[in-house]
Amino acid sequence: MAVLITYLFLTFSGGSPAFLDFISDRIDDVKAVVVNNEQQKEAVSILELMGEHSKEHNKQTNEINKKISKLIESRDAKLSEIIAIGDSNFENIESYSNEMLELRFKLKEHVTREEWAQIFIE
Repeated sequence: MAVLITYLFLTFSGGSPAFLDFISDRIDDVKAVVVNNEQQKEAVSILELMGEHSKEHNKQTNEINKKISKLIESRDAKLSEIIAIGDSNFENIESYSNEMLELRFKLKEHVTREEWAQIFIE
């Protein structure tokens, strides 16, 4: 049972609102660091889009969590139903990850290497 609970938590846990705070902080950093106004506007726009994608992903993940919780509570759930929801969740994660990666590459096109290092301090 503990294995099942762990599996479900890892599979269906939602995204972190802390990431939205991270995005907000990076927007502030872009405004402070990027000198070129046009590049700054583009970078902020991309970061805002990343935030919107993250909010939507979190919403979808929460909906999936609710579905799986209802299935488990009903005790009539078939394994195939749970697997179908899991597959849907994995597709959601894959799509979100690809979108975010594409946006990251677009963001890098609008800031210099030096600006990037200041915005995303390692």
